[in-house]
Amino acid sequence: MENTQQEEKPLLKPKTKKKVKKKKDTLSPKLLRALKIMLIIPLTLIIYNIGIIYIINYDWLSNECKSCAPYPEDLEELENPTILEMPEEPQADAGTYRETSAYTSEVAQTDSSPCISATGDDICKLYQEGTKIVASNAFPLGTKVYVEGYGEAVVLDRMNSRYSENVDVYFGMDTQRALQWGRKNVKVEVIS
Repeated sequence: MENTQQEEKPLLKPKTKKKVKKKKDTLSPKLLRALKIMLIIPLTLIIYNIGIIYIINYDWLSNECKSCAPYPEDLEELENPTILEMPEEPQADAGTYRETSAYTSEVAQTDSSPCISATGDDICKLYQEGTKIVASNAFPLGTKVYVEGYGEAVVLDRMNSRYSENVDVYFGMDTQRALQWGRKNVKVEVIS
């Protein structure tokens, strides 16, 4: 007996499971590239800078390091340095117009010891005795000056350092007279 029935072949092949390769724990190519850049660029810059510093500090002709020892022409300057002398106090021209203002011995206008000047004198007492006093950074302490409209006075005090050429006339405790004086340009002459 013959098998009259032929075996039927399926039209579609049955799906078979493909073997999936498991990836090992590795970094992605993009991440690897980023890491390389992050490491290579700084290292390259460091090596480059070290090379530049070496080239700058090395004298290739004499085969010596420039920053290690001074050149012979520099030795003389090191042995005989030039000393600049500064004047003790600034000197102002006699008879120049200066911006003037007025002050009193109020704590708000001075410091916690309003009657003691930069020279250490009691200016409240001196003013009461008739001595006219000015504060200025333009003249040495103790200089006698003539201030137009105020009279002959002695520089016994200093002003704030930002006022290098100004003169501040002193009115003891008389705030009204100081306010009347205000701020004005007057002729200031050095007497002695």
